[in-house]
Amino acid sequence: MNQPTDEKLERICEQALAMCLSTSDNQVGSSIQVKLDSQSKVRGLWVFIKSPSPLVPSEELYRQIYAILYYCLLPAYTLSSSQMIIRTFPGDDFSLTRGFWFMLHPGIPTRLVGTVDQIMADVEGMNIPLEKNLTINTSKVAHIFIAGNTGSGKTYAVLTLIRFLLFMNSKREYCPLRRVSIIDPKKSTIARTFKTSKDVELLLPQAGERAEDFILRVNTKLQQVLDDISNIQDKLYEQSPDPDCDYRILGKDAVENFLVIDELESITAGVKRTLVNEFQSLLTKIALTGREAGWHLLLSSQVASVGNGVTGATLSSSARAQMTLRIQLGRLDRSNIVQLFPELRDGGIPLPLGGKGSGIVSINDGEMDHFGVSPILMPTILNLEGD
Repeated sequence: MNQPTDEKLERICEQALAMCLSTSDNQVGSSIQVKLDSQSKVRGLWVFIKSPSPLVPSEELYRQIYAILYYCLLPAYTLSSSQMIIRTFPGDDFSLTRGFWFMLHPGIPTRLVGTVDQIMADVEGMNIPLEKNLTINTSKVAHIFIAGNTGSGKTYAVLTLIRFLLFMNSKREYCPLRRVSIIDPKKSTIARTFKTSKDVELLLPQAGERAEDFILRVNTKLQQVLDDISNIQDKLYEQSPDPDCDYRILGKDAVENFLVIDELESITAGVKRTLVNEFQSLLTKIALTGREAGWHLLLSSQVASVGNGVTGATLSSSARAQMTLRIQLGRLDRSNIVQLFPELRDGGIPLPLGGKGSGIVSINDGEMDHFGVSPILMPTILNLEGD
């Protein structure tokens, strides 16, 4: 397939917008201009609405333009979805000094397939891959939340991320030691996979244990995590002259910890409200204070219900705000999108057709090229079991 030039794509987009947005009373015509910026580090696309124009710049118009352009640009580029963004554009023409702006990614989502060694062969430092041409630096990501219905590949995605996290322990010159603590209320795939790993601590229900007794032990573990966070922050306060520092200044003693909770709602189902409230409160405190001390949450749930209080919700709204890597796999509808991706309250985004492990992702790590919500196809690890 011949790849069209950016100039040709710009003309196609302009024609499509003019045709789709015009009405019998208001002809948009040449009042819309599109400019692709595919060369800079932060790739994007401007849509200029030149005055006079019948179009009123608004969130609704932004969403309409996004849907039209998403279709027009595939498979050369994929657009990320977000709330309305207006960016300035350098130049002498005042009518083109500002416009709607959309994040642009070359090509289409492409799944990584291979063994852990093969996929991680070219990955350095504290990075882990999510798909082809998409990696995250775990020191910049506060916490991770993966949601998805049964059969969506959610557990497989958690397994994959843990494998990637532990892989770099054999290459300590690039990365602090990583340790993983797994709370698995079902004693299922994740627990069985890592039950002999020296870098993994398991917290599982005991034979005949009541749900109330298990959540008490879970809450004790969460309090221990908070105590460790406090101790590390004391060390940072005492040892570092740099006010903007984190656990990595501890050098060879630095440890990056991941607390994994699979099927989050299974822990709180059927137990007393006071225990649920305590669990949610401790989890929220870890979410708010953990990143600087090197403690990250990796949570999975079938539904990411969010509430201002703690009762009846999978996450508090404060905890959700700290989930800077959010992944929703499987079936999407307005109810589950708005819980985990409130920025998409006015609509969803097109999905890749990829079976298990396909969905949408939002990465909020301070990197402009990760801005917005995009389709994702999670890696397939050969010889790795999971649903």
